[in-house]
Amino acid sequence: FEVDFPNANAYTAVSFPHPDTGFVFTNAYENFQPGALNQLVRVTDFVYDDSDLSDSWRFSSEIVNEDMPGFINDAFFLNTQVGYAVSENGNIYKTINGGKDWTVDYEGDTPLNALFVIEEETAFAVGDNGVILKLTDRPTPVREPAFAAEVHIYPNPAGEWLTIEMDSPRTGSLRICD
Repeated sequence: FEVDFPNANAYTAVSFPHPDTGFVFTNAYENFQPGALNQLVRVTDFVYDDSDLSDSWRFSSEIVNEDMPGFINDAFFLNTQVGYAVSENGNIYKTINGGKDWTVDYEGDTPLNALFVIEEETAFAVGDNGVILKLTDRPTPVREPAFAAEVHIYPNPAGEWLTIEMDSPRTGSLRICD
């Protein structure tokens, strides 16, 4: 299918909060590399057009924001007004007016690559170097887990006696189930 679009920028992220309304984030490449200009385009009013036998979808488009605050890797709009975007600069941005204005909802220093919305109140952002952020009222970074001690338990199956050996002492709890 062919579609109408206002420019030839690279598409970096897209979100459709409604079957007939979408938001497309773009970047104007400079010499085949990502450039400094990032935009947000709203697309609406989709109409199927087969008048010229090309099976095309036509739609209206409007540049909503000509100067996005960063290179957007992923985004999710809850509705046509409220949305979130994760960026190459490590920030999470939020809009409450359909993308016209954005505020920093979380400021980071590691590129964020994807945004997964579980429900309206809970989302996760993931990025480089194993970064995982849980987004609720305030983002909570989830750090890489510490390496567990090597544990040997024998014999298995056990009778009256069971031996548990660890490579180093650890604090914690142990639960044995039959």
